[in-house]
Amino acid sequence: MNVAPMKKIFFTICIFFFIDHESISKEFDNVFIHHQVYNKINIIYYKIPQNKGVIRIVSPRFEHYLAAKSPSSIIQNLAPDGSFILDMVDYFKPDALISGGYLSSLEPPIGLGGLKISERTLQPIHHSWLTNGIFCSSGTTWMIRDFVDKDDFYNDMDCLQAGPILLQNGYNRYHDISLIDPNERKLALSLQDQAFLCTNNYGDLLMGFASGGTTKDLANLSKIELGCLWTLRLSGSITAGLWTSSRGLDGHNEVRLTNGIAAFSLETIERQENK
Repeated sequence: MNVAPMKKIFFTICIFFFIDHESISKEFDNVFIHHQVYNKINIIYYKIPQNKGVIRIVSPRFEHYLAAKSPSSIIQNLAPDGSFILDMVDYFKPDALISGGYLSSLEPPIGLGGLKISERTLQPIHHSWLTNGIFCSSGTTWMIRDFVDKDDFYNDMDCLQAGPILLQNGYNRYHDISLIDPNERKLALSLQDQAFLCTNNYGDLLMGFASGGTTKDLANLSKIELGCLWTLRLSGSITAGLWTSSRGLDGHNEVRLTNGIAAFSLETIERQENK
């Protein structure tokens, strides 16, 4: 794991149950749990402060590329064309891992949307309202932005194309869904599980899993309840899932994925580097 040592960091895991505006907070074992209730919409998220944690876009295909350059490397339970979330957790051993971008085919799994890791292109760019956003990370810094063309894939960062973008610097694209593409409007009103990323005005990254609501609900709640400025939807339905070391898996593990996004705490990095 080529990650530089850093100062100790406190990671936060929050759970929101939005039903009737009630809220319950509880802290135990250095984990902060927040329950808030409104219309039976559940949101679980893992928060990493800017410059305080390591965020990696991970890909089974990239790991096999690295292994091919090192004959002594052994890769187990990580198929090159795609792996289950729990298999990626077992291989990368993060503190949290969320499903990444879309698939154009479930079996064999074929990723939909651009993917670049360590300056190596692993998936081609896809131009669509569905992939109108991008997440990029250098490890300790990250950003969510609109995707227009290949120049948005920053040279010094790993990048994943996904979408749709729900919040653009605080602007809710779904405040009037009559203004968006008819196909995107169907997604906005569909009820399904969905993974997402968002950043707030402090630069924190929230890796989240939402159930019981629509994509439009997620856009509204990520702004009003979570305080996000930029929100990017990731995979949905049976491809959406979030694993955290304190809760295990929320969501799905029945589809092999071509990529994911992993978070590592300082203790985890130090332990892996000392092996």
